[in-house]
Amino acid sequence: PLAVLLAGIGIAWAWDPQGLPRVGELPPLALVFTPPRLDPELWAAMLPGAALIGLLGYVSSLAVAESLARRVGQRVDARRELMGLAAANLAAAVSGGMPAAASFSRSVLMSDAGSRTRMTGVFVAALMGVVLLTLSPLLAWVPKPVLAASIMVAVLSGLKFGPYADAWRYARAEALLMVAVTLLVVFVGITAALGLGVAGAIALLLQRSARPHVALIGRIAGTEHYRNVERHQVVLDPEVLGLRIDESLLFLNGRSLADVVQAHLDTHPTTKRVLLQMSPVNAIDFSGLSALKELHETLERQGRRLDLSEVKGPVLDRLKVSGWESWFRGRLYLSHHLGMQDREGR
Repeated sequence: PLAVLLAGIGIAWAWDPQGLPRVGELPPLALVFTPPRLDPELWAAMLPGAALIGLLGYVSSLAVAESLARRVGQRVDARRELMGLAAANLAAAVSGGMPAAASFSRSVLMSDAGSRTRMTGVFVAALMGVVLLTLSPLLAWVPKPVLAASIMVAVLSGLKFGPYADAWRYARAEALLMVAVTLLVVFVGITAALGLGVAGAIALLLQRSARPHVALIGRIAGTEHYRNVERHQVVLDPEVLGLRIDESLLFLNGRSLADVVQAHLDTHPTTKRVLLQMSPVNAIDFSGLSALKELHETLERQGRRLDLSEVKGPVLDRLKVSGWESWFRGRLYLSHHLGMQDREGR
């Protein structure tokens, strides 16, 4: 890219083609340190736009950092990235600068040139200051098409189409969302793309979490292990229905728990006890607690009992704080196997 820029400057200076847009004369480098105006009305008017600019700058900068970090096997600390951007923008605010954010094209160029540490940014900033002070007349001759082509080459070299194919094989809904967001970035703008990306991600999360996956599990013969009947040869107990809840019980899916359990009971009418294996459940919010209580009451009306096994400590602590002993009349088991083999509980 540097050779192309120098060649473009040479051609523009030697022939001075008419009508060729050039960068033109750069303004003098002058830093005026002034505090921002403390005008409440101005701040209130600018807050929505400033918040959007800050969000877009942070998201785009973090995406650039993670993309380049994967190339060299490094990790990105999102908190430190945010602190760095905040410091840069505070400095820009008191020196007349523009909002600061990461540049994908410049970052790719620096990475291709061998950049591996943060000190590269320090040297580049110092070099840019020297160039603006000494080479402004030369940079004025840079043709804009050459500058645009250099940026496009850098950007295109950083694009990878492999993740799209991988996403299509693994989760087509996510792949379609990726394609739609990419097209919006190219043809509309990053603001619309970010909005679609966030809305699409939330929609996918709601769709996947709306109905909890509850697996019917049985014992593998000769062992104390219990697995999904649809994936393994297992032994079922006609009186104890063992179910494994594979999601946290939250407001998104709690209300459908009773329906899912009842569907299993309809195919196992001899069931006297329902034993829920809770090991995958990491959290139960108030809606999930209400759903668990509703399931407990429904089973009581049917002459059945609800028991729980392998409840995680933090989840059990929350249940105890809620005062669930006042309505829960089932049993807690340290392991699912103990619950299935408990003859006294039948």
